[in-house]
Amino acid sequence: YGPREQRILEGLASQIAPAVDNSLLYEELRARTEEKAVIDKVARIITSTLNIDQVYEQFSAEMKSLVPFDRANINVIDQEAGVFTVKYLTGQEVPRRTIGSVVSLTGTLVQEVAAPGRTVTQEDIGADTRFNTEPGFLNVGLRSRITVPLISKGRVIGIVTLRSRQAGAYGPREQRILEGLASQIAPAVENSLLFQDVRRLALALESISDAVVFLDPTGHVRLINLAAEEMSGYTAAEVRGKSITLIASAIPGSRTRGREILRQAAQGGWRGEVQAVRKDGEELILNLTMAPVRDHEWTVIGIVGVAQD
Repeated sequence: YGPREQRILEGLASQIAPAVDNSLLYEELRARTEEKAVIDKVARIITSTLNIDQVYEQFSAEMKSLVPFDRANINVIDQEAGVFTVKYLTGQEVPRRTIGSVVSLTGTLVQEVAAPGRTVTQEDIGADTRFNTEPGFLNVGLRSRITVPLISKGRVIGIVTLRSRQAGAYGPREQRILEGLASQIAPAVENSLLFQDVRRLALALESISDAVVFLDPTGHVRLINLAAEEMSGYTAAEVRGKSITLIASAIPGSRTRGREILRQAAQGGWRGEVQAVRKDGEELILNLTMAPVRDHEWTVIGIVGVAQD
């Protein structure tokens, strides 16, 4: 090749360069559009079911459509106890890192992520000796990882970790995607932890005669105790996830009044007499007390009601 060929090729290159640039911009736009679609889908998944295990499964499937991995796990953190618990995992199994495993935070990457609330990426964990929990992962061939904090209301409540057999599998693109997905699932994870506490409380309430119901902030049933089942004629499974006002729907105006009671209960509490309808159609007159349930930032995360016939 000489001056003639150089002149021709430079002329041709000047013609094709804008098309190449446009194609790159198009691919980036398409990728961003696909990412946004998945993040939006995750948001819909979280609001479509009260079952956190279903949320985890569907979240994992959508996440893998954008970011490949050989193992993924979600851990929740108990800062006061200084431990984290494996709540969900899929992919490559690792000894002593199974669902339900409780692990000390000390010296782990989870601790490194939780303290400042920032993402940490490792290109090759075999070359990184900062953390004392990596030999088990190396032994099964997992080389790189990215760990993203789950932040809800400014507090790190857990982490999402992806691992790959390929070194250097995760970079800025993967970090951007995972941080977007993590922001969607973090509130659902926190709510699941709060509702676990409520379930434990409900078990303690089974021995009392008063009917107890726990609602989410929108008035949908999360759990009821045995006395509430007997009083209403509904099983817990029948009413879980349904609006509490539907139970009294046979009484004229009950839904409107029910919504007003819920509004007042969420604002500070409500006490009074109400009409309700059992599953078999029998009308009841109840003494009802309702109060808001708040998290550590005083945000209403539910409503608890106690009723006597």
